[in-house]
Amino acid sequence: MSKFGELGARLYRGDVSVDFVGRRKTWYLVSLAIVVVAIATLLLRGLNYGIEFRGGVEFNAQIANPSANVEKLTDAVVETGIEAAS
Repeated sequence: MSKFGELGARLYRGDVSVDFVGRRKTWYLVSLAIVVVAIATLLLRGLNYGIEFRGGVEFNAQIANPSANVEKLTDAVVETGIEAAS
């Protein structure tokens, strides 16, 4: 049996106990660190809304000419009458 499984069995039987309440300040700090990392990640990276939340239409097409760039393709779409191409 692995050491982790053995520890789980000993905890289940009551042979070993973990003093969570006595170390509550440690667990508060661990929880606070996790929350701070989560908020910092949210502020630094922001939210990446998909098409489901932005609205609109997404169209993906494969092109035969790999040397075509985005500006040329966008101009070609705008020439067809679609003004909101990006």
